[in-house]
Amino acid sequence: MAEITTNLTEYAGVVPNRTTQEQYEFDDASTALQDYWGVLAPELNAWSDEVNAVGAEAVSMAASAQAARDLAQTYRDQAQAYSGQSALYESGAQTAAANAESAQAAAEAAEIAAQGYASLAQATNPDTPIRVNPNAISADFTLAAGYNGSSIGPISIIEGVNVAIPAHSRWSIV
Repeated sequence: MAEITTNLTEYAGVVPNRTTQEQYEFDDASTALQDYWGVLAPELNAWSDEVNAVGAEAVSMAASAQAARDLAQTYRDQAQAYSGQSALYESGAQTAAANAESAQAAAEAAEIAAQGYASLAQATNPDTPIRVNPNAISADFTLAAGYNGSSIGPISIIEGVNVAIPAHSRWSIV
C-alpha cells in the first residue's frame, strides 16, 4: 500500500506575528525564506508524488469497493429471483403433498384389498382349516389333479361356465 513518508523541513526563520509591516522587517528575513523555499520545493514535489500514489490507490480501492457493491447487488437480485422461484417450489411442494396424500389413500385402499386377497388366499389354501367360497361360480374352473374340492352351499354355476373335476378327484358341496 502506498504511503506518505516524506517529511517536510520546518521553517526556522522568524515570522513576525502581526498584520502590519515595520520598515524592512520582512526584507531582512527574505533571504532565509527564499532558502527555505529552495529546500521545501523538492520535498513538496516528493510529498506530492506520494499523495498522488495514495490517491491512485484510493481510486483503485474505491473501484474495487464499487465492484463489490455491484456483486452484492447481483447476489441480492439472485436471492430475490430465488425467492420468487421458492414460491413456485412451494406451490410445487404443496401439489406434491396433495399427490402424496392421494397416493397414501390409494396405498391404504390397496392394502385393504391385499388383506382381503390374503384372507381369500388363506381360506382357499389346501392347508387351511377353514375354507370360504362365493355362492356362485362365474368363471371356468378346473380342479387340480390329485386334489378334492369342497364348497359350502347352496352354490350355483353361471350359465356358460364349466367346472371340470378330473378322474380320481371329488367335489363335495356341503
